[in-house]
Amino acid sequence: MTRGKPSSRCAGLALAALALTLAACTNTSPPPRELAGRYEMVGVMEMGSQLLLHEQGTFEAVLYYGSLDIQGRGRWAMVDGQIELRERGLRAFFDKMRLVPSGNCLLVDMDTTTGCYRQR
Repeated sequence: MTRGKPSSRCAGLALAALALTLAACTNTSPPPRELAGRYEMVGVMEMGSQLLLHEQGTFEAVLYYGSLDIQGRGRWAMVDGQIELRERGLRAFFDKMRLVPSGNCLLVDMDTTTGCYRQR
C-alpha cells in the first residue's frame, strides 16, 4: 500500500460530503413559470417602475424617480420562497432585491414603505 492514498481517499469523501451538505442547505429553486410576466409598481408615491420576468430566469427592470432613470437586467430565482434579482455591473441597482409573492403582487421592502409590483 502506498503512503498517502488512504488520506487522499478520505479527503475526497469529505469534500463530496461537504458539497452535498452545502447543496442541501441552499434553498434556491428554478423560477416558477406562473410568476413570469410583466409587472408595474403601484402604491409608491412619485415613483414608477416596471419589471419583466422571463420564464427562462432573466429579468429586465426600469425605475423612474424624479429625473432619475435606472435600468437593469439580470437573472432571477426563487430563494427561500422569495424572488431574488441578481444583476452584475457597477450600477447594479436591482442586485439582491427580494420580492415576496403575495396574491397578484410582488411585495418589495423600500425601507419606509412597501411597494407592490402588480402583474399586468
